[in-house]
Formats: sequence, C-alpha cells, structure tokens
Amino acid sequence: VHVLRASPVKPTGKLIVDFLLRHPAFDGLGIGKAKAARLWAEFGPDLHGALSKGDVGRLTQVLPGEVAQKLVDAWHSVTEEASVVSFLDQHGFDLRLANKVRAVWPKNTLAKLNDNPYRMLAFASWEKVDRAARSLGVIEHDSRRHVAAVEAFLYRRLDAKHTLTPRAMLLAG
Repeated sequence: VHVLRASPVKPTGKLIVDFLLRHPAFDGLGIGKAKAARLWAEFGPDLHGALSKGDVGRLTQVLPGEVAQKLVDAWHSVTEEASVVSFLDQHGFDLRLANKVRAVWPKNTLAKLNDNPYRMLAFASWEKVDRAARSLGVIEHDSRRHVAAVEAFLYRRLDAKHTLTPRAMLLAG
C-alpha cells in the first residue's frame, strides 16, 4: 500500500440516523430525532454493528429494553437495506443516493456495488464514485475504471448537449 495523503475523517452517521427516522420498518418505535442522535452519540460508527449483532444489552444504554429489542427486530427485517445505507455512509454518499440505489437494486445490492462500484455513476459524479471505488481497492488501470471514465466523460458531453464526441477528445478527456 502506498499512501500519498491521509487525514482522519469523523463519520457523521447521517445516513444511519436518517434511515432509522424515515424507514417504515421503524415506525411506532418512538425513535425520533433526539433518540436517534443519542444512539449515534453513544455508539458512533459501531451503531450499525450493535444493531446487526442484536446487542440489545448495549442498546439499553440509550433505549428502554423493549424498544431496543423491537429496534433490533426491525433492523434485522431490513438488513440488506441497512447494509447498503451503512456502506454508502462510509463512502460519503447522501441519503438521496442511498434511496435511489436501494430502489434500483433492492436485492444483492452490496454484492453489485462491490463487484463494480462504478455502477453508481448513474447516480453520482465521477469524482465521488471514483473516490469510493478507489477506497474499495480498485486500481488505476482496472478495466472497470477505464470503462466508467469513458462513460462519465460521455455523460458530461451529453449534459452539454453534445451527441457526438471525436475519438481524440474522448481519449484526452
């Protein structure tokens, strides 16, 4: 591994908190903004792990026992969606994108994103998607990256109302 630059980034947990607040599976549990924020403050990035492991004992540090158990049960009922939210949160994507990705690929979403993270180009900018892909270990000369770079460049050209791109311009881009 060769690191050119690194800096610590504090995760916000916004997607996990928003997921708890907005997903219908969590309706009626009494988890509002304040409790969701307290859960994040108590567990931070480990909130996903505590919910996934069903660690009711730890969750009772913030929630009553019955609510903690119901939250774990609801979390397990939406495990695939919750994993996608956590994955996208770790890579700096916003809730709007998480909802779109989950809608397009409701099954095996993480496998699809890990197989080719550039699938997210349909929803996000080249810069953001490439940064996520590189953090997943995609190397500079990976064929998936090359195909995605061409696709992203052509999307930019199309957004600028160009329907024809000369080969030399494409290669330069």
